[in-house]
Amino acid sequence: MRFSTPEGFTRLITEHAASAGRIRSLRLDFDSWSDDQEEAAIAFAAKMVGLRMVDAPSCARVLVAAFLAHCPGLVAVKMRGTPRGEKRSGREVTLYGDNELPVGGDSGVPFPRKAIALGVARLRYLNLGDARPGVKFGIVLNQSVGRDIQHWSPCFYGFAQPVTADELPCLETLIWPRSVGDEILVRLIATRAPLRRLAFTHLPVHFERILNQFPSIEELSLSNLLDNGVPLVFTALKSCPSLTNLHYLDYRYPSVSYKLISEFVKSKGPDLRVLDYWGGLSTKQVAELIRHAPLLEVISVKNDYSFWNAGDCVSPLSAAFIAEAERLTSICPRLHRVMLEIIRMESAFPIPHLDKSERMYRLCVTLSRRADAPHRLDVAVSGDERDIMSGVFNGFAPPKVRGQMPSEGAPQLGIVRPPKYSSAVGPPCAFRRRPRGKGDE
Repeated sequence: MRFSTPEGFTRLITEHAASAGRIRSLRLDFDSWSDDQEEAAIAFAAKMVGLRMVDAPSCARVLVAAFLAHCPGLVAVKMRGTPRGEKRSGREVTLYGDNELPVGGDSGVPFPRKAIALGVARLRYLNLGDARPGVKFGIVLNQSVGRDIQHWSPCFYGFAQPVTADELPCLETLIWPRSVGDEILVRLIATRAPLRRLAFTHLPVHFERILNQFPSIEELSLSNLLDNGVPLVFTALKSCPSLTNLHYLDYRYPSVSYKLISEFVKSKGPDLRVLDYWGGLSTKQVAELIRHAPLLEVISVKNDYSFWNAGDCVSPLSAAFIAEAERLTSICPRLHRVMLEIIRMESAFPIPHLDKSERMYRLCVTLSRRADAPHRLDVAVSGDERDIMSGVFNGFAPPKVRGQMPSEGAPQLGIVRPPKYSSAVGPPCAFRRRPRGKGDE
């Protein structure tokens, strides 16, 4: 269930209180609410015993604490940060021990620390990232992950104490926190986590040591690297034995990075399946690189005006793009997805999914060979992402139950699923966005 306003969620609370136990998933898309709305939500949370996954903003941190304390089936929690420029709202989570009295007041809501820690220990997915849960609540969230955790993104704003679990045998995906000292690093290594996917939002001091300690890493995401750290990174990547997928974001030093990426691909090419370079590669550069990576399946390409049809014929991809895609697949037959980098200033073109508030945007173009003409391609466009963070959360969604309640006051996910069109018949003029309904994104 998904709600774009606190009023929509409050309406669910007042009109469907008896059905609280049937709710399996919840997403809240607002960034502030009143104390009265928060109080009603906390009381309702105690009845949502069937909840399995929640995606909530930082303003609802008290509600997240209530879910952890009262929902034994909760396995996935995602908490988002406050948008830039908006004041942090909502009351704080205060914690008390077995022999302590709960202390709340106007600015805080008390919860037993032990119940919260047990709720966190049951989770299989925890994504905090840039959320602002508060210092004490954030420490408990970071420290209390347990043996079942599979995907973990600790709170970036403070990671002062190491995780308490002796082992993390199921942890496959880790978003590396920014403030990791030697003690925490040693503790993470000691958990013997079988990491397969690792994301860095900065370059840690112990980068090479981390890669050496987790040789099972298959997928790596790197961003916000300083210029002097880029050569060290690509030197280390060449000795990563299991690496097959690389996601690399670099808008500042594309010329330096491309030279190093080229050397990296020549060294690791036979192993690569995904080369996702957010700085953008021209189709000419891609054609040069993929000759060294015969098993490559996904590549990212810098946008070009010639890729799009103008005017009313919003197909949207042009015959020029189709020709380039067919040329690339002739070099690399397994290539079946192209990630297109879109810049906001290009919004005058008929580009689907483009949110004009975003500086950069990406489209996923799926390529499939035609059964009647294998050298020609069918092409489909979507707003799907292919990085480490995308799609994992939804994998914890419970199966849909017949007769499940619709989202009251909730926007439906407005992703456009355009029809495929074939390069053999040329781009059609039938790709148009559906009219937006009330509450749609």
